[in-house]
Amino acid sequence: SNENDNIIEDDRLSRAIWAASMPFQEEDRPEKEGRYVLEALVGIHTLLGKAFENKRNNKSFENVNKDGISQLIKRAEAMTSKIPSLAQVVEMRFAARGIIKRLSLEEVNLSDMDKRVSKLPFDIRP
Repeated sequence: SNENDNIIEDDRLSRAIWAASMPFQEEDRPEKEGRYVLEALVGIHTLLGKAFENKRNNKSFENVNKDGISQLIKRAEAMTSKIPSLAQVVEMRFAARGIIKRLSLEEVNLSDMDKRVSKLPFDIRP
């Protein structure tokens, strides 16, 4: 086990998650904000995957900032209709669904993302 195993539970990452979950102030640039939210979700999803791999015996992640992550996913959900790129929404939804599954965040709803991608002839699942 090395120091990278616990990065998902690190206080510095927790603060970064809270920062990423806050909407931009006085700026209406959904493509830019959407890209940052997407990058944050993909990063968290990746880190959780690595941490999950290393924690097979202890999957609870007690010290993970679940509230901040939930807030970030809710922020992504709220801005779904403003993001011009459907590909970005698909990727955001994939990362969010993976995070929700790994952290058991059943209270987080992705109905706007689901609706936005519903016309695609396929579904991408984590």
